[in-house]
Amino acid sequence: MGTVYLILKTIVAVLSCVKSSALSSSQGNLVVRCNESEKSALVKFREDCSNSMDRFSSWITEEDCCNWRGVMCSNKTGQWHVTMLDLRCHGPAESSQGDQVSDSLLDLPYLSYLDLSSNNFLQGQVPEFIGSLKNLEYLNLSNANFRGMIPDHLGNLSQLQYLDLSGNEYALRANKLEWLHGLSSLKVLELGGVDLSLVVNWLDAVNMLPSLVKLGFFACELNTLPLRPSAMNFTQLQILDLSFNKFNSPMPYWVFNISQSLSYINLSSNNLGGKLPDFSSKLNLSVLDMSKNSFVDPLPHFSLSMMSLILAENMITGTISPICESLVVNNSLSYLDLSLNALSGSIPDCWTRGNNLVVLNLAYNDISGMIPNSTGHLVHLKALILGINVLSGELPASLKYLTNYMSWILDTIIYLAKYQNGLGKIWEI
Repeated sequence: MGTVYLILKTIVAVLSCVKSSALSSSQGNLVVRCNESEKSALVKFREDCSNSMDRFSSWITEEDCCNWRGVMCSNKTGQWHVTMLDLRCHGPAESSQGDQVSDSLLDLPYLSYLDLSSNNFLQGQVPEFIGSLKNLEYLNLSNANFRGMIPDHLGNLSQLQYLDLSGNEYALRANKLEWLHGLSSLKVLELGGVDLSLVVNWLDAVNMLPSLVKLGFFACELNTLPLRPSAMNFTQLQILDLSFNKFNSPMPYWVFNISQSLSYINLSSNNLGGKLPDFSSKLNLSVLDMSKNSFVDPLPHFSLSMMSLILAENMITGTISPICESLVVNNSLSYLDLSLNALSGSIPDCWTRGNNLVVLNLAYNDISGMIPNSTGHLVHLKALILGINVLSGELPASLKYLTNYMSWILDTIIYLAKYQNGLGKIWEI
C-alpha cells in the first residue's frame, strides 16, 4: 500500500504546484495583490455558504485574498490569479453548507485545482457550469452530499487529471459515460458509490482514457464485467477497485493483464466464480483482495511482491502449501487472510521467513494437525487467528514465547481457538 499512496501523492503534488509557487513568493517578501474581480468572486462564494465561520475566518475583505486560507495564487501569466481553491472539510467546525455551488467560480478563469470534498451541499446537484472551468486539472467533490445526474458537461474539462465524485451517499447517478471521452488526460477516476446500473458498455468508456493510473468503481451497481473485451488502452493502470458490485459471473482473466504496472486489485464482494489464475509472474502486484466471491479449486501461486492477500469467504479447497513458495528471502507478505474457505490438510512448517507478517487468519476452514514450530519466527505478528478448525496438540513453545513478548510489547490480541466436539476452546498462553 505504501507504493500506492506514494503514486497518488505524486499526482496531487504535481497538480498543486501552484501552491509552492505562491508560498515561495511569500517567503521572498513579494507583495502579492489579489485580482479584485477574483476577490469579489470568492466573497460571493463565501456568502453562498453557511455554518462555516471557522473555514472562512481568514477571508477578511480588506486583506490580500491570496493569503486567505485555502486560496492559492500564481503569476504564471505575469499577473497574479487564483489558481487553487482547497476548501475540503477537515471536521464539523469547518463544514460548509449550501444547496448549490456558487457560480461565482466562473469568475476564477485560471482555476486549476478545486476541492470541495466532505462539505454538505444538502443533496444539491453537481452544477453544469463546472464543465466551463476549462483550466481545471484537479476536481474533488467526494463525500459532499450531492445527488442527481452527473452532468455531461464535465466532459469539457480536457485538462482534467484527477476526478473524484465518490462517497455521495449513493445519490449520484449516471446513465451513460460517453462524456469521459473528453477527459483524455485523466489519471485518477473515482466514482465509488455512484449508481451506474443503467450504464451500457461502461468498460468501453473507461477504455478511452489511456493515461489512467487509478480506477475506483466500487459499489456502483455494475452488473456486467465482459469476459472478452476489445484491446485495453489504459496500459498505465496501477490501482483497480471494482469491489461491491453485482457481476455474478465467471472471473474474466483479462483483468489481471490490463497493465504490467498493476499494484492493487480489489474485486471483493462481486460473486465472481471460477479458478484463480497463477500470480507468480505479477511482480508489481502487491495488494490483492478477492474476498467474498465464489472461487473454487486450490490456491494459486503468488509472487514475492505480494504484501496483502485477502481471499476470505470463498470456496477454495486444497492445502495452504502454495503460500510457502512466496515465503522465501526478501518476501513482502504482511497480511494473509484465507478464512472461511474449505482448506484442509495441515499448516505447513514454512513460516521461518515470514518476518513481515502482521496478520495471519486461517479461521473457519478444515485444517487439521498441529501448529508448526516455525510460527514462532513471526516476530511482527499482531493477530494469529486459527479458530474453528480441527487443530490438535499443544501450542508450540516457540509461539508461547512469541505471544508473551507480543502481548507485552505490542498489546496484541491473539486468537488461538481449536474446534473440538462442536465447542471452541481457547488455549492457555
